[in-house]
Amino acid sequence: MSFLEKIKLFNSNLQIIDEAFEYLIPQVSKKKEGQFFTPRSVVDMVIKMLNPKANEIVVDPACGSAGFLLHSVMWVAGGVITGKELPLSARNFAQNNITGIDFASKAVKIAKAINLIVGDGKSHVYKANSLAPDTWDDETKAGLRPRLSRFPANPEKDRENQKNFTHFDFDVLMTNPPFAGTVKQREILRIYELAEKNGRLVRKIGRHILFLNRSLQFISPGGRMAIVLPQGLLNNTSLEYIRRWIIRDARILAVVGLHVNTFKPHTGTKTSVLFLQKYTDKEKQESEKVRAEYEVKWQDFIGRLKDQYQTVNWNTEVNEEKIPEELKSFIEIHFETNEDSETSERTEQANDESVRESENYNLEEKEPFLAEEITKLEETLKKKLRELSSADSGESKKALAREIQALRTTLSKISQEASERTLGGRIHLSLNEQRTCEEFKRFWIENNVFKKIDYPIFFAVNLKPVKDNTGEYRYRKGPNGEFILDKNGHPLIIHDLNEIADDFIKFAKEKEFDFWRD
Repeated sequence: MSFLEKIKLFNSNLQIIDEAFEYLIPQVSKKKEGQFFTPRSVVDMVIKMLNPKANEIVVDPACGSAGFLLHSVMWVAGGVITGKELPLSARNFAQNNITGIDFASKAVKIAKAINLIVGDGKSHVYKANSLAPDTWDDETKAGLRPRLSRFPANPEKDRENQKNFTHFDFDVLMTNPPFAGTVKQREILRIYELAEKNGRLVRKIGRHILFLNRSLQFISPGGRMAIVLPQGLLNNTSLEYIRRWIIRDARILAVVGLHVNTFKPHTGTKTSVLFLQKYTDKEKQESEKVRAEYEVKWQDFIGRLKDQYQTVNWNTEVNEEKIPEELKSFIEIHFETNEDSETSERTEQANDESVRESENYNLEEKEPFLAEEITKLEETLKKKLRELSSADSGESKKALAREIQALRTTLSKISQEASERTLGGRIHLSLNEQRTCEEFKRFWIENNVFKKIDYPIFFAVNLKPVKDNTGEYRYRKGPNGEFILDKNGHPLIIHDLNEIADDFIKFAKEKEFDFWRD
């Protein structure tokens, strides 16, 4: 005990807790679940930028050792947690205004222990899967029920929300969800908009993508959030539908690219922190007015395109350079190959045989089995139609009619697949097939809405990493190699995250963000 008395725990940046926690979590869990805990310098940058207030309710739905929550208490307290009595505002904040959820038992035990000490005997940390509220136990539901959003103007929606625990009214959310792993359970996928692509439920999806969807469900209109995500989510072409979904529901405040060393030695995944503010009801109403304006203009726009491409089909050669930009962009995004979508066996076979080598190609060259099958079906259909016209008995006519109907159904399905794989076919579907045309309509209207609500976004890149290539922290040292300490006696880590946060605060004040108004 005399040895332990000398150890500073709360008069610190809590890095020691993370290091102990990382030691407790086996390497296999790190790889399988992506449980890589956020360096405290990154945590401090996020909190400094989002500026949580003492009267606001903060949540982390993948809290780990509760770094974001505890550093929020430090922020409200105006400095470090010394182990002495917190200021009244910070004590109330710690006891009542921070909530954490995590599926890992060890993480929850540690987070609860620290939270109990800091919060003077109270803890709001729950062991649960944030993505699957139907699996929550009674303790979790009882603890989170007061934070459920209410919908007095819509009693049915209100009852559903009280039952399903979907929408909450937290003011601030900060999280670093698990990077690794996918979710395949259909009962979970059905809950989330991002688990649907091009009108189809995906077979599996990255857990971090669902956490992005879930995070916006956790915050109230006007609430703000920060989430650590793999950078590919923000720049991969095939994931544009996710970025469009984000813009529909929230304003992008900032994107901070973290250094590739940030989560070493466990992973070299390049990550970014995405900062969002959920649209208020008033902002959504303004967006709906613009949307209604372009709803009216859609008919003229689509009518002109239909006239231009009225004879185009799956076997029509089309000059790609002459396609209007709006249509070309939609085709590139909508028909992007998606291995996780629910597809037919024939399409999966084509994917397995690696026949999809480019976006636009001649079907007869790359998909001969489809082109040949269509030709054979058309010839068979013509033959059966001739037989029908010359048939004598009623029974023969009925049998031929059934055959013809079956042939037409099969031909329609195969022609649909053929259309999905050629440029001419994709144009035809975009303008004539109901579901695809509706997707095109939404895409076109959204593009125009986005142009109308254009706004500046803060971008920054972390150039001075907190860790070196081996995953060790980079400490500031004096001329004789000694550690340079802060006012609390802790070694200073080399990084530029404070400068990034300061630049964002300046930007936020210039743009009059409500949470950074003087």
